[in-house]
Amino acid sequence: MPSEKYFLDRQGVRTERIAGRPGAGHIEIAQATGQLDPNSDVYRQMFALGYVRVLETETEVNVDAPNVLTGSQRRFLNEKVAAGKRVTINSAEFVGSRG
Repeated sequence: MPSEKYFLDRQGVRTERIAGRPGAGHIEIAQATGQLDPNSDVYRQMFALGYVRVLETETEVNVDAPNVLTGSQRRFLNEKVAAGKRVTINSAEFVGSRG
């Protein structure tokens, strides 16, 4: 499995790519919500809407969540742990990779 990038909404539902190579383009995903100003910091706007940023590989899930995770987001991540993946929240490397 190649790495996949996506956002996880407040209900624990992952975003789907609209176009382009799967797993690429957080900003395009974010702008597709229609609630964002493309001339402003898209990540900050998505976080304000309750989304978290995710990078998932075959063995691990990295999460960028500057706010407290919702119960639904935690359940989603717990399912990843149950499936044998390592979940890391707010690692300095991943947080520092924001576009």
